[in-house]
Amino acid sequence: MFGAPPRGSSSRPRPCKPELPWRVRGRLRYDAWEVVAAEERVRPYREWEETFEVFGMPYRFCFRGPVEEPARWEVAIVDRQGVPVVPRRVRGRTEDEARWRAEEAVHTWAAVRRLHEAASRAAARTAPGAEVVLNERAEELEVELTGPWRLRVPFLASRDEVTDPDRTEEEWEVRLAAHFLHHGVRMPG
Repeated sequence: MFGAPPRGSSSRPRPCKPELPWRVRGRLRYDAWEVVAAEERVRPYREWEETFEVFGMPYRFCFRGPVEEPARWEVAIVDRQGVPVVPRRVRGRTEDEARWRAEEAVHTWAAVRRLHEAASRAAARTAPGAEVVLNERAEELEVELTGPWRLRVPFLASRDEVTDPDRTEEEWEVRLAAHFLHHGVRMPG
């Protein structure tokens, strides 16, 4: 049943229809696909940059948006050194919506970064050798310590507190240092 193919037959399947040479067939299909894809992708875009300042640090917004409909605007957020702040571009249906979303994203990112830096300084002063771990949730941020130190109770701050522009890094550092002194435990070993 599963033996060798009968004599006189080749193991290569034969086409049912006569085929055009592969070069001609492939070249025609490729060109047709390339033209259609190019027509769909190429739209005139406008690109420009704006600067935005959060907590005294300047950031660049690199806008990219179509001239024609359907409008879908993208904003890349870049810091002073040219490093992207968020991994993906922020999008919006209008230019103003994209700008608003980019401002919210950079404001939140800068506030979280500022809290982490204040926690790192407070930990260096009150719990030497400890590493700061910041966990972000929908409504709050949690600061914990790892390494030779642990916290009996993690430090919690609401997102509104963290993004408050009136709160300074020094205030965060004082609050965090007091929390680390009161709830910090040095682990044996």
